[in-house]
Amino acid sequence: MPLTKKITLLLAAGSVLLALALLAWRFELAQSRALTEQQRQLVDAEQKLVQLSRDIQRYEAARGLLGSEGQVMARHEKIALGARFSAAELARINDVLNRAYQGDGFLLLKNFSLQWTSGSSAGDANASLRLDMTGEKVFLR
Repeated sequence: MPLTKKITLLLAAGSVLLALALLAWRFELAQSRALTEQQRQLVDAEQKLVQLSRDIQRYEAARGLLGSEGQVMARHEKIALGARFSAAELARINDVLNRAYQGDGFLLLKNFSLQWTSGSSAGDANASLRLDMTGEKVFLR
């Protein structure tokens, strides 16, 4: 085999090996970056877990200060509701009252009023019902 052919084959084989080595290096570099990012995410998750465990301990300590485990904790939220229903919308009043009364806890009403206003002399086309409620919603835990 002539020398030029041997040199050409050696250069071609060396180029292929160099290309494969560069490809492997780029692949390993991408993998290294991905692993570094996953490691950073893991450290962040561990820090959040530590913070959450501290928060749980503080919550349990505060709950213990409020009373024994058997007692019920309550959260109070003020309610002020005013709604006007036309004659066609009167069926929706049940939805409003169900949302106010149902759910966890109970409703303490301080003021509740329903006022019917009749329409014009042409008929009851403008008749409406005015609902006003004020009080507190007590959510039980």
